[in-house]
Amino acid sequence: MLKYVVFAAVLISCVYGQTFRPTPNNCTICHEIVGEAERRVHNVTSQQALQNQLIQECHQMERRDGPDAGKNCLAIVNDNIATIYTDMKAGKRPSQTCYDIHACSTLPTFPTRMPDANMKQEAEISKLAAVRMAMMNKVRKQRMRASNPVA
Repeated sequence: MLKYVVFAAVLISCVYGQTFRPTPNNCTICHEIVGEAERRVHNVTSQQALQNQLIQECHQMERRDGPDAGKNCLAIVNDNIATIYTDMKAGKRPSQTCYDIHACSTLPTFPTRMPDANMKQEAEISKLAAVRMAMMNKVRKQRMRASNPVA
């Protein structure tokens, strides 16, 4: 009988003793939520659609990190969605956006990356360069075969 009482006490302490991790600070929350915005911004059609998706992320954060983290996340999203949306569309990094909305107190020390249009253009140039290289190799092989006929 004593075994069951001890087991029940341990079980109850495990269930009720669970706590959330310490609430992340606003800078950490911002980096997480703006990083999510960066991943999703290309698949959304409007600022409102992005906001709805980020609100869902805040609810997941609340379940994972506790109610204060969820509340802080919602405040960051709802108070700053216009800046988040325009910064992500402009190709800014999450660190810069979090600094811009005053969630983080330090300015990032790296340059902003190129907007999507420039990245797509560079990708096309890389593809063209690869095709050109393949064609040059093919011509080189044909010339080698022509200059060294097999008997």
